[in-house]
Amino acid sequence: MAAYVTLYRYTDEGIKGIKKAGDIARAWQQEAQKRGVTVSALYWLQGAYDAITIVESDNEDAVNGLLLAIGAQGLMRTETTRAFSLVEIERFVKQIG
Repeated sequence: MAAYVTLYRYTDEGIKGIKKAGDIARAWQQEAQKRGVTVSALYWLQGAYDAITIVESDNEDAVNGLLLAIGAQGLMRTETTRAFSLVEIERFVKQIG
């Protein structure tokens, strides 16, 4: 399964609703599950970003759709990157001439 790391920042509107963060996160996890996306980790952060998730899926469209749905709510801005395991990196390195 492919892994994706997403960093989140609250929008002005999003931070106003911080008291609902747990409810929103649970709803998001349920939506992820419906789309076939596994949430491996979800943490709130101190510093430049407000939260981080690590998700896994064989369906990149499902991951992208889930992230677009989050952004469309207007509560968070996201930055996502594909993450690679040690096994994957070793497989890539073998291709170097």
